[in-house]
Amino acid sequence: MATTLITSLAAVRFTSDIPDLVFSTDSARTEVAIGMYGRDILHEDYYAYNGRVTVRDIRSVIEQEMRSNNDIYATVSITAGNYRTTMGVIYCSMAVVNFNQPMLGTCFLTTLQAKQLPRDPLASDYLCFYASKDMTEEVWFHITYIGKDEELPTTISVQAGTVHAQNECVLVYSLKCYTLMQHCPEGSKILLATVEIGGKSMTYYFTDETPNLMLWFRNAFNCPEIALLTCMTTEVAKADRSVALVGGTSRFYDQKDSKSYEVETAPLALEQARWLEQLVLSHDVAKMDSFVDIEDDDFGNMQSVIITDSTCEIQDGDEELNRIKFTWQYARNTPHLAMPQDNGRVFNDNFTQSFG
Repeated sequence: MATTLITSLAAVRFTSDIPDLVFSTDSARTEVAIGMYGRDILHEDYYAYNGRVTVRDIRSVIEQEMRSNNDIYATVSITAGNYRTTMGVIYCSMAVVNFNQPMLGTCFLTTLQAKQLPRDPLASDYLCFYASKDMTEEVWFHITYIGKDEELPTTISVQAGTVHAQNECVLVYSLKCYTLMQHCPEGSKILLATVEIGGKSMTYYFTDETPNLMLWFRNAFNCPEIALLTCMTTEVAKADRSVALVGGTSRFYDQKDSKSYEVETAPLALEQARWLEQLVLSHDVAKMDSFVDIEDDDFGNMQSVIITDSTCEIQDGDEELNRIKFTWQYARNTPHLAMPQDNGRVFNDNFTQSFG
């Protein structure tokens, strides 16, 4: 018996844009299967009504599977009776406004058009983008620096290799500051750099400031990003315990200690605030204690955290900039103890008042 898909499916679409699947069938009962990674994630029998079978909200099961596998792109197979097709999906937990298919070739999977990085050779970032089958694109660095004893900046363009995709996928380009700095003369100071891959570009502005808090997170597209925050943090320690009277003396028992961190960011531009909204909504967040070489896959300096509360009220007026407040704690909720470190270079450290 014939079964066909009435719903129109694009070759590639965001998961937030996956519609309900409507099939036309002349069978009273149709077996429907949705598959990913070589196995079925949904397999049910559906009974037709007026010759139609409707499968609703497959987005939720697809996104859950992609989150479990930390995937940005996946191929989904759809089987209904004797009908079979596939579609490519890019994870997206939010509805994308004004999206059109050509945008996939001109945008990175982030809502920022520019970022700020410290002048640390190990400072890094991730650039994620959709790649079609057999795609090859050149990578260019457009670097602006100011040389030693020079008054005017210099801009150079460097061809930094190519990226290639054998199959349809989302590629993750790992950018390291030292790969940009090595193209600058010795003693110079890098000011900004634009990374261009095909028709996509991202500009980085460099600063001598060190962020107060570094949080690695997965954005709305399940892509890794790093939030370098200038903020004020309030540490809140709590002890949940009971009191019992033992031998005429009060004693604590069943004590559970916890510690949370209340963060208020420095003033943010509208684009930055909307980007950080994805941080407070992210399902995967980790605190970075320092930069590492991301090519070494050394994530030992990252500890998983959860954001337990947030105030993310974003206004688009010109009167004042936005601030975002949120509370986080370590996923393993054991209170952390910061020990003083003597690096032998006390005069290079920022002053911290030891006594009130």
